[in-house]
Amino acid sequence: MHETFSRLINRKDEEMFSFFQPDTQILLEYQPKHRHALTQKTRDCSAPPVDKSSEILPDQPLSERTICPYHHVLNYDEKRIPAAISEVECSCKEVKTPGGGSIHCEPMIYNMRVMVFDEGCEKYVERVEKVALACVSVFSNHVSSGTVTHNKAPGAPI
Repeated sequence: MHETFSRLINRKDEEMFSFFQPDTQILLEYQPKHRHALTQKTRDCSAPPVDKSSEILPDQPLSERTICPYHHVLNYDEKRIPAAISEVECSCKEVKTPGGGSIHCEPMIYNMRVMVFDEGCEKYVERVEKVALACVSVFSNHVSSGTVTHNKAPGAPI
């Protein structure tokens, strides 16, 4: 029963697709791979910064208008419902700005409820998985104190 249920959930039931069978068997035999790239990287992280503010158009794809470049990858687990989750992966850790600085890029995480087979594959258990929804620009976690010098020892009164 679990094998039939797993095949149905993971869309591996050939009878389910008998009316829509493709000309080649390749599509029926496709096996999803975990962390497989679904979209290509849109920008080169090592390329010098280019000011594109005048070139941005509202009908351009979001991946081309964003500060932090990203691409989509497949998060796949055949023992999970849903088995396939499209996830965002930041293409760069940081992006250079035209002024010579840099902006740090981090994934924005969403806690998603999923159902996963237990260790014995006897029943499904609920679990929370972290899924990256976007790649956002963030401030550096290193804060410069500028030209101020701190001469006092820690704990000394000011």
